[in-house]
Amino acid sequence: MGYFGAKKEMVLKALSQRFVGKLYIMSLLIMFNAHGLKASEVGMDLSIITWNVWFDDDSGRWRYPLILNELSKQDADILLLQEVTPSFLEIMIQHPLSNNYYISQSNQGASYQNITLTKQYPVASDVLALESNMQRKALIVQLELPSSTELISVVNVHLESPLDHSWLRERQIQQIIAFVEDENNLLIGGDFNFGNGTSAEATLSRQLFDLAYKGEYYDQPTFDVENNDWAKQTKYWFESSRRLDRLYHDLSFVVGSKYSLFANHPVFEGKDYLSDHFGVRADFSFIIDSIE
Repeated sequence: MGYFGAKKEMVLKALSQRFVGKLYIMSLLIMFNAHGLKASEVGMDLSIITWNVWFDDDSGRWRYPLILNELSKQDADILLLQEVTPSFLEIMIQHPLSNNYYISQSNQGASYQNITLTKQYPVASDVLALESNMQRKALIVQLELPSSTELISVVNVHLESPLDHSWLRERQIQQIIAFVEDENNLLIGGDFNFGNGTSAEATLSRQLFDLAYKGEYYDQPTFDVENNDWAKQTKYWFESSRRLDRLYHDLSFVVGSKYSLFANHPVFEGKDYLSDHFGVRADFSFIIDSIE
């Protein structure tokens, strides 16, 4: 039984005491839980975003509010953010976006960290300290799908950065997979710091499905050193444009998904982008048994 499995029955029983959901019934549509994912007797939709927002606070004075505006516009159910600084958090807490999400953090007090924002109140959360020279951690949040007994574990990762540390990224992947191996419903997203055709990609793809696989975005970089001036500044020597930001899953009840990039164009008709990374979004359609 996995980390969360032993607590599943206890947590589900306690949920009704921990928060009060708002329930509206209109035809077969159900809006469930604190801010609600959309569900019905036959299916539901779930949207998730991953985005490395870049820890540069100097440019963040104008970038961070625009990033938060973009995230509000995207209106996804789950947001996985990397390189979040205390300054970013301070601005975010004052932004209307924060009224719509619950916030989980991987490393409070650090110079930057991963945070996960969910419209639904998390059933549980945990932080896995990875083998790392950069204090990297994986943030795991568990959610209950509305109108269902199904639980999903959402993992927010930021793997080791240096180009010559592929061996360590593979170790970190193995560490994460071992930690959640007994959980059936996984969504893993973040800045993986490896590109297509690498051994790290092969290791992860043996375990989980890459949402960009065989799609139009598979060969499109999310870290574009040719066009994004921020990426040109932060890249390593000899680093090329690569698809660093990814979303993986093993959800058996998915019947359809859509994968896309956003924030992949300059703002103000200039050369400045919102971050040195582009954002990645996935939209899922599910069919699962509902609670009568």
